[in-house]
Amino acid sequence: MTQNTPDYFPACWSDDERMGALFSVVRSSSTNPADYPAKVKFWTELILLTCSRTHMFIWDYTALCETFKRKNAAPQCLTAVIQEMLRSGAVQRLDDFKREQRDSQGWLSWSFQALVKKPAVFARDLVWPVGENSKSLQMDRFVAVGLVKSTAEEVFNRHQLSVTNDTTDHLVPISVLSDQVKDLCPTEEVFDLILTQLKRNKQIVELQLSEKEKIAKFAKPEQTETLDITETDVGIFRLQKTMEDLESRVKKLSEDSEKCMADARLCIQKGLKNSALSALRRRKAVERLLEKNEAALNNVHSLLLRLHEANSDAMVYDAYKVGVAAIKKTFADGGLTPDSVNTTMDEMAEVLESHGDIQQSLAQGFADVSASDADLDRELDELLSEGHQYDPTLTCTDDVTAAMMGLGIDDKGDLPEAPSDRPTRVIAKPAQQRQRETAT
Repeated sequence: MTQNTPDYFPACWSDDERMGALFSVVRSSSTNPADYPAKVKFWTELILLTCSRTHMFIWDYTALCETFKRKNAAPQCLTAVIQEMLRSGAVQRLDDFKREQRDSQGWLSWSFQALVKKPAVFARDLVWPVGENSKSLQMDRFVAVGLVKSTAEEVFNRHQLSVTNDTTDHLVPISVLSDQVKDLCPTEEVFDLILTQLKRNKQIVELQLSEKEKIAKFAKPEQTETLDITETDVGIFRLQKTMEDLESRVKKLSEDSEKCMADARLCIQKGLKNSALSALRRRKAVERLLEKNEAALNNVHSLLLRLHEANSDAMVYDAYKVGVAAIKKTFADGGLTPDSVNTTMDEMAEVLESHGDIQQSLAQGFADVSASDADLDRELDELLSEGHQYDPTLTCTDDVTAAMMGLGIDDKGDLPEAPSDRPTRVIAKPAQQRQRETAT
């Protein structure tokens, strides 16, 4: 590519043979079904990309030829490409774009546009040869519809991000809005296009308050009701305008008061006592006027604050209503009522009581049916009467020794000594041998 070629142009732009074919006059789709769609697709994509990169909202045939001029030659196929872009809706005549906005105010106009005009225009462009229609296309101005739509959406989103109070911040003077989006809408004509698209999207409405004053009202996100500027909106706007005027006036009066004091000091330094006294009188008058304006500013500011509070109260009230409805639905879906809860709690108490009874029964164990407690007590008394008393000085070994003595066994005498020889293994003889030894 050459140094002056934009970086978003296709790589084939430097190919003379390829660009020679693309710059040539396009033949009709009936005579050249292979070349026609490819050439129209190439130029359509390049035109729309150029509009997006250069913010070219409005253009004409001459501007396109100048933009895509290559080696002092302009494309010869642009009229056919523009006609195809009109048919597809990628571009629209500027007059038609503005006229649709003016005509979209009523159902009758909308019906005429949708059922009569658009089909007729489509049929005209479809059957009218390119050569006969080329002069009209070369004189018209066109709008890049996709670029206008995306920019309008960006303006709407930017406004929503700047909103801090739904009651007052959606009202914006048109002059202020134009300054806020100057980077997106470089000219007044482009700004009007964006406003037109916002109106089509039902995202904004306008109201002319006076010859030099027009306001706009943005829709809230996901707003379903009809967007309109009410008398309340106008009253809020005038309050805001009054507050801005009072703030400017208070600032100006404060500066005048300081200037009068500075003049008085200067006159005193020069020895002009009367002039200094006059300056002080002027300062006194300015201060009285300043006090009145400050009081009025405080009143207006208080009114706006109350409006903000009222809006916040309404939001809280709506939140309460939504919360109560959600809780009621949850109770209804789950079958939660005071009676059902009381019944469930009673049943739970009964189950827990039964569980406690079961645990207590299991802890008692099994009763010994072989002997009663009275029999066991009687047997214990008999043992005690025989003289077997408990001796705490006896150990477990002493108990065993005493038991052995009771059996008449001496721990030293009557027991045999332990063998000292190692036991040997005795092998049993077969049965026949034992029988023969017994016989002999």
